[in-house]
Amino acid sequence: MEAQKSDASSVHDASHCGTTQLPASYEKKDAHPAIPIPRRLMRDLVQFLTDRRPTFGHNPLMCPAFQPAPPLRFLVIVGVASIMLGAPSLHAKNREVRMLFVGDVLLGASLGPKLKTHGAGYPSQHVRTILSDADLVFGNLECPLTTARESTKGKSQAQLEAKTQFIFKADPILGAKALQLAGFTVMSVANNHSMDYRGIGMMDTIATLDDAGIVPAGGGADWDTAAAPRILTMDDGSTVGVLACSMINPPYTGAGESTPGAYAIGKRWNPFLEEQIELLDQKCDFVVLSVHWGIERNTTHQPYQTKIAHAAIDAGADAVIGHHTHCLQPFEWYDGKLIAYSLGNFIFTGQSKEVSSAILEIHWTPGREDYDAMLHPVLVRSGVPEPTADATIRKSIAQLAPDLTLLKAPVESD
Repeated sequence: MEAQKSDASSVHDASHCGTTQLPASYEKKDAHPAIPIPRRLMRDLVQFLTDRRPTFGHNPLMCPAFQPAPPLRFLVIVGVASIMLGAPSLHAKNREVRMLFVGDVLLGASLGPKLKTHGAGYPSQHVRTILSDADLVFGNLECPLTTARESTKGKSQAQLEAKTQFIFKADPILGAKALQLAGFTVMSVANNHSMDYRGIGMMDTIATLDDAGIVPAGGGADWDTAAAPRILTMDDGSTVGVLACSMINPPYTGAGESTPGAYAIGKRWNPFLEEQIELLDQKCDFVVLSVHWGIERNTTHQPYQTKIAHAAIDAGADAVIGHHTHCLQPFEWYDGKLIAYSLGNFIFTGQSKEVSSAILEIHWTPGREDYDAMLHPVLVRSGVPEPTADATIRKSIAQLAPDLTLLKAPVESD
């Protein structure tokens, strides 16, 4: 994959497997010809129109020194109203978009031999009914899809023997087929295992996902490519921007100026991430921030996760999706947007043979700011998720997500 330089405003158009780097001057075209109205600008306009002092943020369109006369304020009101009233008609179908999000997906380790024995459809056999017919299906790919043999130098032999660190990989042919059969459309490769087999493993993974028609997010041949968001176009022409990053980063995880890696950042809010989200909010109809973070096997999220998630939504994110902890963490509505602090395991073999988890489902209508969200409780048995009606599991999930509807387990056909 040829690496190309870009700045913080770079985006990747993932309409065709997410491999095209677009220049900073890129302007969104026919997918949604409306004039984008970022939330920060809308907030400033409200303050402007109600004669309160605007905050303005980074908006180059307005200046605090500008004091409009009442007739001019009236004209601005008319103009903004025209834009807002006209926006819904731009999505002629006004069709509801169905998006599904799951946590960690590991197709190697003890699950690898089962793929060879039972076939690539084995891990998703019980959840395919739920995952089918969705406009977007997202997961965190917790292993490189590669045949590379040289593993990372960032995890020592002592750590591996003590089982404080792990190294994973999966067969690229079987792995890609398994993801396809499950229905995945976009996978995060920004995590603490994506570089387990060095840069060649990362690039093999990206190429394999691209060939399978699955968009890789959060990794690339260099820093610019790894940090660039991916934009997916839905059937109705609306766009969903996905920005994936990792805050759990062993040595050699992050991409360099000219070396492959993941979009690895620190556990703090930073201006570059804010700028990325603000720009993505202008270019896309729905913005997803995916973050690999938190403490493993801890059902309580950390203060830094809350701060970053809230700041991301303030900057324009519509949903924040977390993973890494191998267990579910709380779900929170903030300013009308959902934060899933961790979606736990999905297709994953770990220390426990049975782990409860959930599939997050979001229903969103383009042109609307609000959306609905619900959960499919699942039980992961030896790496294979299946919907569950178990009252104890559903109660524990309801305690983490008191404001979300828990959907009934579908009846499987023989």
